[in-house]
Amino acid sequence: MAEIARECGALLIEDCALSLFSSDGERPLGSLGEAAIFCFYKTLPVPHGGGLFMRNAATAGLGPPVLPPLLPALSHLAGSMLVASERRFPSAGRWVRSGVKAVTRHIREWARDEDIPVGTQELDPTVLHLGMSPMAARLLETVDAEQVVQRRRANWFLLHEWIGRPARTVWSSLPPGVCPLFYALEVDDKELALRRLWSRGIHAVDFWRYGHPSVPRDCFPEVEALRRRVVELPCHQDLGREELERMARVVWEVLET
Repeated sequence: MAEIARECGALLIEDCALSLFSSDGERPLGSLGEAAIFCFYKTLPVPHGGGLFMRNAATAGLGPPVLPPLLPALSHLAGSMLVASERRFPSAGRWVRSGVKAVTRHIREWARDEDIPVGTQELDPTVLHLGMSPMAARLLETVDAEQVVQRRRANWFLLHEWIGRPARTVWSSLPPGVCPLFYALEVDDKELALRRLWSRGIHAVDFWRYGHPSVPRDCFPEVEALRRRVVELPCHQDLGREELERMARVVWEVLET
């Protein structure tokens, strides 16, 4: 692709929003083209934030980013911490989370008014000048990228060993250098499987259900088939072996019923 771009006089832009910390052999993804974009909150426990790499940033005319609204960032971060505490300490965490939600109801309403949605398929030019909050940047400084990759890969392989089957597994292997975003599982009835997983406390995700409206759906039937059948199972770095074992057990029960 880089050679084709050079021959055509075009710029190669690498979309690495879903592949933070992944590499092709020894070369990090995002280091080949003229520019690359990265999403942090999909892989790391931060409320927002992304990265832009440019080989000629000095000539791009980009101004310094403006800080985003503080209240929504604090609300997202506090909510994530409460969810994590409930997962680690179910009874006490559930009680604390309920209490905090009751006390901070009005504050959360103010935060929603100032919130800027992320993860949408709409481009809002009025927020392109916004950067990360100092809080998110400080959290990123504490991340050990090598450990994140090792933990995610190890968790992916454990799930693959326990629940992977040829008829259910989207990928039969994990190439070297890949930092997996999730474990992809094919199911017959996606809506039913998701409801059952959610009811058992498994934070499965509805894989990429809708594409961009500018792309005709009937042009790519294999993609549409994946949208109808694939469920994302978490394999992130904060999951331990006991949690993965429970997840695998619940998945098997859902698949067999």
